[in-house]
Amino acid sequence: MARLIWNPKCYTLLANEIRSTFPTEASISFSAIEKLPYLNACIEEVMRVHPPVPAGPPRVVPAEGDFVDGQWVPGGVTVSVGAWASAHNPAQFRDCDAFVPERWLEGVEGFEGDVRKGMQPFSLGPRNCIGKK
Repeated sequence: MARLIWNPKCYTLLANEIRSTFPTEASISFSAIEKLPYLNACIEEVMRVHPPVPAGPPRVVPAEGDFVDGQWVPGGVTVSVGAWASAHNPAQFRDCDAFVPERWLEGVEGFEGDVRKGMQPFSLGPRNCIGKK
């Protein structure tokens, strides 16, 4: 996570969280790291700033056509959402081009208006990432 090198404050917060939680390397487990709020916030933020998949999976508009984001799309057209554009949309994320893991933590002032669901790097629903958990 190169973004941590560029953000010493974030690196220090993350290192302190990890070092204060695990007294030894042997005590690190998957179930334990799931409970580290700052680590998980950093992972979410890295995936928002640098989406691992450039576009969501393609979907085909039903034959009768439908509205997508308020725009009429004829039936049979293949549509997708650009992950980077969605995650860097200022209407969805304050300071959208900045690396701010705190936006993923509950109760952090200033990011209440962020639309976290605007960032879905591996899609969502039944076609979501099989390895997410």
